[in-house]
Amino acid sequence: MSQTSRRAELKWRLFQERGNTCDYCGKDGATDMHEWLIKRSAVPKGKQQLKIFDERNCALLHHTCHLGEGQTKAMKEKLASVFIDRYGRGQLLEFVTGLELRDPSHAQFLVGA
Repeated sequence: MSQTSRRAELKWRLFQERGNTCDYCGKDGATDMHEWLIKRSAVPKGKQQLKIFDERNCALLHHTCHLGEGQTKAMKEKLASVFIDRYGRGQLLEFVTGLELRDPSHAQFLVGA
């Protein structure tokens, strides 16, 4: 499955399951899916990169929240809290360690949240 089709399939499924509430501000009207914890450029291209398209790594956001906050520390801290409540800290850490990243700093937002 291509990266584009995997991402589109996951985005569709997440909107079906979660509705259109923005994970950042909590208001209805989310339109974007954002890889909040591990971004695509942090993972080598190929099959390994497909692993980031995981529900534990994908937030639903308003377009304005996505553009305005994107990869900011405030966004990651807020989403860490939301996703720990949703999936549990252990599931999120399992996701990150399963990627076998060279830079483990991505998990910093999960440890202190």
